[in-house]
Amino acid sequence: MNVISKKPFKFPHFRISIFFALLFFGLEPTGAVLFSQTLEQELQKISQGDVPLTPRLAIKIGLERNPTLKIFRERINQKVAERFTSYGIFSPTLSYLNEGIPFDNSAKFTERRFTLSQELAFPYTSILLHSYISQQVETMELEYKWKEKELIANIKLAFTKLLYSMDLVRLKKEILDLAEKILLVVRAKLEFGQISNLDLINAEISYYEAENEYNDAIRNFMFARYDLFNLLSIDPEYQEYSISFADSLKYFDFSIPQEEIINKLESSLEYQVALNYEKSAKTALKYSWSGLLPNISLNFYNQNYGDGFNHFGFEIGLKVPLWFGLDKRTDIQISRSKLAEARISIFETKLRIKKQLEYAWHSFDVSREIIKNYESNISHRSKKLLDLTLESYQLGQADLLNLLQVQRSYVNGKVRYLEALFNYYVQLIEIEKFIDTEIVFVK
Repeated sequence: MNVISKKPFKFPHFRISIFFALLFFGLEPTGAVLFSQTLEQELQKISQGDVPLTPRLAIKIGLERNPTLKIFRERINQKVAERFTSYGIFSPTLSYLNEGIPFDNSAKFTERRFTLSQELAFPYTSILLHSYISQQVETMELEYKWKEKELIANIKLAFTKLLYSMDLVRLKKEILDLAEKILLVVRAKLEFGQISNLDLINAEISYYEAENEYNDAIRNFMFARYDLFNLLSIDPEYQEYSISFADSLKYFDFSIPQEEIINKLESSLEYQVALNYEKSAKTALKYSWSGLLPNISLNFYNQNYGDGFNHFGFEIGLKVPLWFGLDKRTDIQISRSKLAEARISIFETKLRIKKQLEYAWHSFDVSREIIKNYESNISHRSKKLLDLTLESYQLGQADLLNLLQVQRSYVNGKVRYLEALFNYYVQLIEIEKFIDTEIVFVK
């Protein structure tokens, strides 16, 4: 369609300030501070040993400094910025035409024309694209919350491992002291000729093994420290040996029915993320189909037929995708496949969460029974048996092998209890990720 009018056409004039505002919009640096000054001051106090590092403070530091969370937040910001591309308004084209110039006289012409061309996406296509990007942002926000929950769980797990390592060092030191006590008793009996050198050799081997286990526990404690520091993204300058850690692993009774945990499956953040991926995949498929709708092309002319630029015209066109099988079919098939993948992912996520919850609950339940059984039945009996056996050995009423066997039983029971307590915490932290209640390190 081409319409010619006798009315003069004037291009609108834009203010220079508006031009520069549009040119530089969004390019100005935000000037955001990477880490808060208050947190840096707290880290200095912690590194100097003035303030102990508690689980709650560790969570605060981790959420503030974790680079993975910061990177993901920037990806969300990038996705939010993509909304501006969804309006379907492309950059205009300004062109100049000089037509009908004869070879013998370049001063003559048939028409001179300025053209302003603007292409617009079909409105329904723009609506779908904007909806698709908004759904992606919503999904990423949910995923960000899930990553926060995972980070909190990982920090609690690292702190639990650290406290377990500290308790294990104390336990191994107690075992080493016990082995040393037995060794001294054996040496005293050897001096009086009451036993042979074989007993001394057995006692010395037991002592040196306890010493090795103690050193090994110290090494594992150091590893646990640096694992926690790395997870919290603490600068090396703050990773001092003067850092102290508050709290220790203590049993607290907690009970939750298995059915209640399983019922939380579909309300968990991880499952909601999978559902949102399916929702956005549906919109993406609709958007791919909308590619069959035509784009709108607008052309505005300012024309000169020899009497000055006193004429104007406009042209409206539709960009119809005639070669559907070549350029749109691929997009639709890819979107269909991604939708099918998202639906399969929902089922896979449901199965995986169900398995994690079942494993966590059963392991938590067994660990709780082991802890209660040790505290009620084993702890005081094994200690009493060890004391009586050591006394009997000093009186010559028991041999060394029997004493060492009782000692191993006592040690194994305490180690088993500590392992059960560690596993108890670990499984509660795993359960925490899928329910709305914090259980471990709440105070």
